[in-house]
Amino acid sequence: MLKTILQGGEAQELASSITFGAALELSIIMPLTWLPLISDYTMLGKSKAGSFWGSFGGYFLGSSFMYIIGLLSATYAGTSDPIGVMAGLNLGIAAVFIVILSTVTTTFLDVYSAVMSTSNISPGVSRKNLILLFTALGTLLAMFFPMEQYENFLYMIGSLFAPIFTIVLMDYFIYKDNRSIDAFNITGFVAAITGVITYYAVTGMDLLIGSTIPAMTVTMAVYGLIRLTNKYLVLKGDKYAKQNC
Repeated sequence: MLKTILQGGEAQELASSITFGAALELSIIMPLTWLPLISDYTMLGKSKAGSFWGSFGGYFLGSSFMYIIGLLSATYAGTSDPIGVMAGLNLGIAAVFIVILSTVTTTFLDVYSAVMSTSNISPGVSRKNLILLFTALGTLLAMFFPMEQYENFLYMIGSLFAPIFTIVLMDYFIYKDNRSIDAFNITGFVAAITGVITYYAVTGMDLLIGSTIPAMTVTMAVYGLIRLTNKYLVLKGDKYAKQNC
């Protein structure tokens, strides 16, 4: 696609447009949707540094290349619709291979991620059966899910993943808590719900910083405040108990 674009042609005016805040939000929630999957891979890394830089570099370069191609191809084809872009560029059989390779690779990752996540919750379930189940469900969704709602689907995932992974990152990097054996984190759940509410509350405002950053900030503040309050109450309770012994 990039080679075809660079061979010539004139830039065309696009009928649709997007605000800076909306563009920033999409660029944030795209990698957010892959957080569970990337965790499945990085847990096998030989070092923390290697896992971080491999993930960051791979996704940064891949995403940057994707956005560059998308912007240029849409500009020269005169449409932001992927099928329309490839038709406008007269890619022919190459377009078929692009669609096949992009969908097969991402679908494999989706099934793998779903299986791993389910296995973490129910280790005794057969992974082979889970592979068949999620492949079938994914196929049905692909057949009937309206593609024009894909962007809203990303927003929905972002509204959940941003607060949830804020809790995960805070527990790991700030509080150094190991919650792998905990069935439920009530404090985290309350903070995450607050973050989700914040996400949808600011979405309509079209802020320059998008919706994810405010949602994560509020989640972080609420989670930290609740934990601090709980700690204070526990210490106060212990002090009261000692005084009455």
